[in-house]
Amino acid sequence: TFSQNIEIESIQLRKFKLEANFGGTTKYKTFSLRGYLPVVIESRPAWTKPGINYHPSDPSRVTLVLHAPTYTRYKKGTGTISGTNTTVPKNVVFVLGDFNNWLPLESYKMKRDRDGWDGMTDSDDDGDRGDYWWIELSGLNPGQEYVFQYFIDG
Repeated sequence: TFSQNIEIESIQLRKFKLEANFGGTTKYKTFSLRGYLPVVIESRPAWTKPGINYHPSDPSRVTLVLHAPTYTRYKKGTGTISGTNTTVPKNVVFVLGDFNNWLPLESYKMKRDRDGWDGMTDSDDDGDRGDYWWIELSGLNPGQEYVFQYFIDG
């Protein structure tokens, strides 16, 4: 077992090579790390909803909104709460796709919308704890299909 903390102080991609000698046999493992800047906290545009939101005035722009909840309430058919569950908070979310070569680049890091949640109270009283993530993509070809995924805490 081997353990080593590596401090990353840059958003530049850093490549590492681990070498271990096992009595005459040497094994290698390579890996890459990239740091990221702090996440921007900003409310998403009011006209958006979770999913893909096409801009009505510009077909080359979309706003992606992801709801990645850390708190869930279970309701019976009557609307009464029957239980709750919490998950680990998300720290950073990137959009990876064929439009950015599937790379977690700083320019494709999503902004976080706390949606009324200040860490203790739900000021907009909508029953969730925020955790919406969003990004506006521009320069897309109208009508072209794009493939993408969300990369959470990678």
